Amino acid sequence: MADLAWGYLNAGRLADAIKLGEEVVPRSKTVLGADHPATLRSMFHLAMAYRDADRWSDALPVFEEVAKRSKGSRGIDHTETLSAMIRVAEGYSYAGR
Repeated sequence: MADLAWGYLNAGRLADAIKLGEEVVPRSKTVLGADHPATLRSMFHLAMAYRDADRWSDALPVFEEVAKRSKGSRGIDHTETLSAMIRVAEGYSYAGR
């Protein structure tokens, strides 16, 4: 399901990516845990779909959570932590923060 959501995102099928991502993330948190790399990746992809759909109010909290959890579980220097932190900064800029 996560791979299909990612495929939808890459194909520009944002509504499909968001719908499936919103189903995948809670399941992944339940089954794998909120700090599991696959869960964090699914959350990041959902946030990217929100961003690409110009839904920053939905994207930013997810990016913030991914950055926080990734810092704790992977460390500050991990590439996916840094990617999430960049997106948080992008969201703050977009919001005038």
